[in-house]
Amino acid sequence: MTKPIITFQVNSDQAEELTTYLQKMGITKRSPFLREAIFAYIHSDKPGLKREMLEEFKQTRREFTNAGNNINQVAYKLNAGHPISSEEIRSAQEELQRTFGQMVRFYIRIERNLLGLR
Repeated sequence: MTKPIITFQVNSDQAEELTTYLQKMGITKRSPFLREAIFAYIHSDKPGLKREMLEEFKQTRREFTNAGNNINQVAYKLNAGHPISSEEIRSAQEELQRTFGQMVRFYIRIERNLLGLR
């Protein structure tokens, strides 16, 4: 029995985002990943995330990444023996703590939403 082939198009930004994600996650075969993602979505018994929450998650993720990058820059300077002020270290740490707090609050809201607690 032949298996039906289903195709769909994405724009170039979406294709690049998918490729980057697959590479980052070490996934070498796109079709099995997409098939699993589609059926996980179809068979999910949880309500979908609202688009606003998805956008908020993306923004929070970007902020968390930026904070992590700042911490990495501080660590690089320290490891390389470059001079760095305690204020730079404190600022990077505070940014990371603030962003982490935002992310925790966001995840609590998602959990409450998925449990129907609003």
